[in-house]
Amino acid sequence: MFDLQTLPEWWQNADDDEDRDWIWAECQTELTTAHPSFETVRLLATSIGTDDVLLVHTDRDNAVSTVHLSMSGRPEWPVWDGFEFTGTFAEFMARELRRYGPRTP
Repeated sequence: MFDLQTLPEWWQNADDDEDRDWIWAECQTELTTAHPSFETVRLLATSIGTDDVLLVHTDRDNAVSTVHLSMSGRPEWPVWDGFEFTGTFAEFMARELRRYGPRTP
């Protein structure tokens, strides 16, 4: 569904991130069971050099969100008041390219 090979170079497929399990555990800690999306997101990609993650919504077709993790190791309050971005994968890609420019070859 998502062509992760086209991710900007500052993002990597979460499956390729050696810290994937730790980052996903931090997402779950910060998100907490009180958040409406707690059980309907999974980790898709991680940003290299920042604490941003790209989550895919399993209950919505082609929907992704970006979140900046605080890396506090504890639930956030107010409960993750919102995602930095939510939209389609194509909208995410367009947003990243507008913000940071195209991939370098």
